[in-house]
Formats: sequence, C-alpha cells, structure tokens
Amino acid sequence: MGLALVLTYILSTCIAKGYSLSCIQCVGVEGPSCSGISTSKRCPSSDDVCVSSYTVTEMGGMEVSKQFVRHCESKKMCDKAGSISIPNGRVKMSNVCCRSDNCDPGLPKLPLEKTLKNGIMCDGCIGINTKSCHSNEPLECVGDEKMCISYLMTMSGVISTSMALRGCATENFCVIGEQEVENEHMKLEVDISCGVDGAISLQLNQFLLALPTLLLLKYIS
Repeated sequence: MGLALVLTYILSTCIAKGYSLSCIQCVGVEGPSCSGISTSKRCPSSDDVCVSSYTVTEMGGMEVSKQFVRHCESKKMCDKAGSISIPNGRVKMSNVCCRSDNCDPGLPKLPLEKTLKNGIMCDGCIGINTKSCHSNEPLECVGDEKMCISYLMTMSGVISTSMALRGCATENFCVIGEQEVENEHMKLEVDISCGVDGAISLQLNQFLLALPTLLLLKYIS
C-alpha cells in the first residue's frame, strides 16, 4: 500500500472514531501574543480546530483593552472578522485557524474601519468592571454592523476584570456566542447575544419623532 493511501486510511479512521485535535490554550492582554503559561488541551469535539483570536477595544481613538486568545473552537469560526460600535468607541475582532495538533494559527488581521451610516440604530453603552450597562440614547450603526449586540467579557485569576457592552455589531461578531478559555493562572469568559429586536431604522425613528408635531399641526388646522 502506498504512503498516500496509508495516510488517507489513517485520517479516515481517526475521523470515523471522532478524533479531536489538541490545541494550545493561552491568554494575552498586552497585544497579539500570549503571556504566561501555555498548555495543550484536547478539544472536546472532532469538529474543533485550533484558533487564534484577537480583540481590541478603542475609546476616543485610543486602545484601552486588548485580548489575544489561543484555544479550541468550531471550524465555522475560521477566518471570521467583525466589529462592534459603542458610544465613542469600537471593538474589533478577528480569528484565524489551523488544523493539526498544537499548530500555530498565526496572527489575526483586524477588520478595516467603516464609518458610513447604514440607517440602523441600537442601544449603546459600555461598563468597565461591571457585568451590565444601561443605555441613555440610541446609537447610529455604520458599515456592515446591522445587528444589536449584548457583550459581556469576564476575566479572573492573575488579572480580574469585566466589561459589558451594548451596541451595533456585524454578523461575524454575533456568531461567537459563548467562549471560555482557561489556563493555570487565568480564565476568560465571553458571552454574546445578538438580535434585531432592539434595532430601529433611522428613517422610522425620525418619523416617530416628527409624529407628535404632525398631529399637532393637524389639530390646529
């Protein structure tokens, strides 16, 4: 039997038995690299691949938070990039993948900035060191950010903090859902939910604001 046939047989056998990869698990908070101890962990599903994820939060044009994570994740998350708009700021995220034991996916490339308003509005707020935030006024969405998002990041261990966001998001950011990464010194948890229930088109919002005036003019005439 040729080498290619042997490799094909081994691969097909592993897949049939539900073989899952081992991936490096680590967290970094100073840039696009891990800090502290990295560990190898067997992925829970044969559908998982090794992923590097980089998330940057900007406020007032300055970077205020950076998280770099390597972990197991579903292959549907491969090569996904997205963004969230929040009051006076933005969160940008990107994922890259590789498909062999303890492989290095490389550095994710953050999405380009888009500022053109798309006519959608969502509640917008940010809370640092808290697990919730409250919106005082709607936020005008831009670019491909057509979903309303609720985002909660909690970090515990050597560094303990949390951040709650509500704003406009791209669909790629919304598909993350829940994420949990843990090593010997740190645990990072992300919980994301999205929908269009909180969204309202800018045109409709302007009409609703003008409606009392229209009714008053009709009453006066």
